[in-house]
Amino acid sequence: MRANRLKRLSAGFCAAVFAAQAAMTLPDAVFAADASGTTSDGFDYEITGDAATITGYSGEDKQTVTALTLPDTISGVTVTKIGRGAFESMPALSSIELPAGLQRLEDNVFWGDESLKELTLPKGIPLDSIASYSYIGGWGSTFRESY
Repeated sequence: MRANRLKRLSAGFCAAVFAAQAAMTLPDAVFAADASGTTSDGFDYEITGDAATITGYSGEDKQTVTALTLPDTISGVTVTKIGRGAFESMPALSSIELPAGLQRLEDNVFWGDESLKELTLPKGIPLDSIASYSYIGGWGSTFRESY
């Protein structure tokens, strides 16, 4: 009887170790966001842990909006990333101010935004955190660092 209990205990322990090891090797994409939704001013988002990602825009008509100021926080969580294609194909967008806590711009964030002339970056954002193809739009753009 004691041997069976010891076998079950050791089998349970091995299963727990195996599950923990498997979880540590899974890519981040496997773990779902803690929360997602749309802010009252139309920014689509995902919150994972203590970081928020803006994933899109559902506010004013995407074809006519000309300027956006992204929120620094969503539900008290700092916006640290703008997701892939979040503001693509917004032909009238000419000015956008990015959040102060931004750490990463993914690919194609402003794809096809040919009217975009002013992009205000937060002070101190490392240039290597801006994906190679984050901005493909108009050529006469001014990039400002906010102070």
